[in-house]
Amino acid sequence: MGRTDLRDPLFTANGSAWTNHSSCLLDLSEEEAAKINLRGHCIREGYSSFALIPIRANREIVGLLQLSDRKNDRFTLATIRIFELIGSSIGAAFLRKKSEEALRASQSRYQALMEQSSEALALIDMQTREVLEINRRFTELFGYSLPDDAPLYVDRVVVDSLQNLDRIYQSTLSQQRFMPVTERVFRHKNGTKVHVERTGSVVSVDGRDLYLASMRDMTAERRRQTALSRDVEFARRVQQGLLPVLPDSRCAIIRSLYCPANFVSGDSYHLEWQNDGTLLRGFLIDVSGHGLSTAIQTSSINVLLREAATFKLSLLEQVRLVNKRAAKYFTDDAYAAILGFELDFFLGELNYVGAGITQFYANGKKIETPGMFVGMWDDAEFEAGKIVVAVGDSFCFLTDGFTDSLAQMENTGFWSPNGLDFDADVAALERLAENGNLHDDASGVCLKVLRVG
Repeated sequence: MGRTDLRDPLFTANGSAWTNHSSCLLDLSEEEAAKINLRGHCIREGYSSFALIPIRANREIVGLLQLSDRKNDRFTLATIRIFELIGSSIGAAFLRKKSEEALRASQSRYQALMEQSSEALALIDMQTREVLEINRRFTELFGYSLPDDAPLYVDRVVVDSLQNLDRIYQSTLSQQRFMPVTERVFRHKNGTKVHVERTGSVVSVDGRDLYLASMRDMTAERRRQTALSRDVEFARRVQQGLLPVLPDSRCAIIRSLYCPANFVSGDSYHLEWQNDGTLLRGFLIDVSGHGLSTAIQTSSINVLLREAATFKLSLLEQVRLVNKRAAKYFTDDAYAAILGFELDFFLGELNYVGAGITQFYANGKKIETPGMFVGMWDDAEFEAGKIVVAVGDSFCFLTDGFTDSLAQMENTGFWSPNGLDFDADVAALERLAENGNLHDDASGVCLKVLRVG
């Protein structure tokens, strides 16, 4: 029936059930046994290892491959995956058989199926590549009709080289007997190009191999994708434009890093001067996930930080307030990691609060910042830390897009000695992003202290 629970180790991701010690299943409660529809006949007959492999044809379960052994430990996950591939092959053979039987059905039924299809269909001779039959949708999409445009050959309709068509028909189709879903460009009778999504399979009719191709018009989909790409690009420009840009002050040099893994980022940062330019408060933000929804959640956190700043709270109190208000912006599987920091140049100290971002670098040395994620629990606990600051000290607050890469062996000794060469360290981080070595969104704020007191 396909009702499996992936949280149960009895099942694989492909829906198979297997065990090397079936006797333990007899210890299940009636309720637990009912969940997996356990009958127990094989177990009581002494079979300890068994596997049930679904046979699928076009995503439908059409049969079951069962293997049983009285000995323990007869299977591994690797062998189960091999049997799943065998089950898929059986299902594919079953599907091809069904296709052959369908083509042998009555001509009236076959014609009805062709004409009622919402996709363009073409029946093609594998040897000559002549299009033998088409449906009404094919004529609507490409302008050709039969028998008016006969003989109609594939190279007249498909925008492709003869060499590539030879490869497709003589290799891919002849060996695999089916064509996976791919986007292709076809040629309309009037010469215009038509973008389609094409798939198909080879069937045998009276000893003759025919290729039944199905084409779905992708014109509207491509327009939507183009519009979406424009929207994403606009979102990227807006997101980057909203990042704060603070000029260097007499107290510090400030360098920021913003490196999305894709068009938009789940990372961000917030900076603001307080106390007439003697105190710099900042936040590093890393929202789980990728894409537009994550970018929107990141913007929401930025808004919450700005709102909380109006209450004149301490750094720790501001993080707590943001945490309480953040939950409504997140789904169950989403959360945000934050690192709050505050450089008081008058007092000569750095205060920080970790909320999921677990570290930062001070003079090239890692400082641990334990703390719970934001947006998961109203009563989450956060810890504040403090460091004495001197002129020449440098600090780098980085999201895990950077820190995960810095933890690799090849980046051992990444920082300049004692973090004294601030410009070189920032340049090294920029190169790390430009070289394509980052596998996640990455953002950061780097500071060098110029004046204290």
